[in-house]
Amino acid sequence: MTSRRPPSCSASRAPRATRSAPTALPAVVAAGATSPEEGLAATAGNQTVAELIGHEAAILGEKVELRRVAVISAAKYSVYLHKTNKDLPPQVGVVVGYTGDDADTARGIAQHISFADPLYLSREDVPTDEVERERAIVTEIAKGEGKPEAALPKIIEGRLNGFFKQLCSIRTTQKTTSSPSRVS
Repeated sequence: MTSRRPPSCSASRAPRATRSAPTALPAVVAAGATSPEEGLAATAGNQTVAELIGHEAAILGEKVELRRVAVISAAKYSVYLHKTNKDLPPQVGVVVGYTGDDADTARGIAQHISFADPLYLSREDVPTDEVERERAIVTEIAKGEGKPEAALPKIIEGRLNGFFKQLCSIRTTQKTTSSPSRVS
């Protein structure tokens, strides 16, 4: 992020708000935080990260929060910051750690995570009880719609595939990389 204001920009709120990130992030990392609570308690200069965020939120008049803290260890990183308004700082930030040389795929995965907010990496990571609960729901819905008994297995599998697409960041039915890489 940058704290420099473009010459064509008059009183934009974004440059002021983006100055807090370079202060907060090193403080969270230096504290060894592994949760939002630990990150918010970290010292950033003469205040905590929570106080810094509260101050910036008051200036912006927007809700600003530290939702997640994760430690990622990888050979390479791809960062995606998503803005929904050009006058405000990014609302969502995603960091993807990866190996290999496919930076475009890593960025695509980061973008996907920013808008889809998947809970699991792949189908195999979804707990069996959650899959069975969803299977029971889609089965009941299909039967309630009067679908033929012979067509139920394909209908149920199709609806479960939609369920997995919403929950998982990697879809086994589509090619996600052009070269072997590992993404975490």
